Amino acid sequence: MNLKRVFWDYDEFQDENKLLKFLKENKHNESVYLWIMSRFLEYGRVVDTLKIFSLEEIEKNIDKLKISGRSKKKWKRILELLK
Repeated sequence: MNLKRVFWDYDEFQDENKLLKFLKENKHNESVYLWIMSRFLEYGRVVDTLKIFSLEEIEKNIDKLKISGRSKKKWKRILELLK
């Protein structure tokens, strides 16, 4: 998984185990959870994003995310094709 693309500015999240632990610990903190999801949808590879987040999670939250219009359009198309 290429986490440097997603977290170039957060060294601690470039380690997959640390990221997964942090995500698990903050699953119920919506703002943190959505921030991490936003980073993946904006900067991550699709294959890496889908290792962390399910299509259902992305679909449920996509309109809440602070991502570019280009990324939102791309992910809505991905959701449409993979459903």
